[in-house]
Amino acid sequence: IAHPQSGGYVMFLEGVDAFNTHSIGSYYSPDGETWTPVSEKAVLKVGKQGAWDSKVVGWPYAVPMDDGSCRLYYWGSNADGDDGLGLAVSNGSDWTKFRRHRSSRSRLLYMASRAAFN
Repeated sequence: IAHPQSGGYVMFLEGVDAFNTHSIGSYYSPDGETWTPVSEKAVLKVGKQGAWDSKVVGWPYAVPMDDGSCRLYYWGSNADGDDGLGLAVSNGSDWTKFRRHRSSRSRLLYMASRAAFN
């Protein structure tokens, strides 16, 4: 997506570490062709132990806002199979730092058990 302050582009993507823990990172491009990591660290890591998103945060969908901030919608889950849709909000125009909307235990949408659809 186009970054309103830099004039370049930002891409958010899901990464997986050696422990099979998923997180969201970002890359920057001035031209849409050459991409560099914004940081070696994830812009959104998994939630604290016991949180609904303590194992996976992935499938990012970024929405730039008129005030220069960014909303990052994501899918999350834990080791017990609880999952849902979460929202993280950037620290103003700094799209390298995101905080979870509300608390790490709240979801925008709870995904019903897959067994209910079989």
